Amino acid sequence: MTPSDGGSTDVANADAPLASEIVLNDFFGLLAKGTGQIQGKITFAAGAGPHRVTLRFFAEKYSTSKTVTVIGGEVAFRVTSVAPGKYTLGALVDVDGDARIEVVDLGGFLGGTVATPILARAGARSIDVAAGATVVGQDFGAGKLTCAGKLGEACKTDGDCRLYSCVCPPRSDVDGGTTTTFGLFLGCDATTKVCTLPNSCDVTCQPEKALEARDGSCLRDLQLD
Repeated sequence: MTPSDGGSTDVANADAPLASEIVLNDFFGLLAKGTGQIQGKITFAAGAGPHRVTLRFFAEKYSTSKTVTVIGGEVAFRVTSVAPGKYTLGALVDVDGDARIEVVDLGGFLGGTVATPILARAGARSIDVAAGATVVGQDFGAGKLTCAGKLGEACKTDGDCRLYSCVCPPRSDVDGGTTTTFGLFLGCDATTKVCTLPNSCDVTCQPEKALEARDGSCLRDLQLD
């Protein structure tokens, strides 16, 4: 999945229908006629809400996600049509409803808690799903974020720097006349030790010039769709 910029066209929490459960269909598993399920609960401490909660399902070579609006500090989830394999899960809670993930928001991967969230996919617990199996009890917490650096901020390694987004103008022969957003990870310059963009957005959008360049999600491993 191409990284997104952490944005969404629907940013009004209060206007979205409320959900009591996140039901995410693994589309690729559906194509493979998968019949497994993963069930659990996401817990977070964010007040009454409403809040936008995104569940992201990670396979080895792809990921998919579902976002719902909930009241309270927890939401149950089910991932359906899961083919046999190894997977993990992550969650983001957009507390302020601006469809961007920053320090006021919450997040975490499977294996973490509200108090001690896991914020890097490499540290997440994995789930082995056998053919037709329903794996229950996969509860985890979304907690306080430690955001990666913005463009120009100090860093030690590439992992200290966040996602950056380039908005390119429409090309009717490729994208049907709509703008395209490309997510690029900032890198840590070996000399200056600040987060830098590997290529300018104009280079990314060639042969056209970029319409906009902006910060994306403050985490490297989780984004909102």
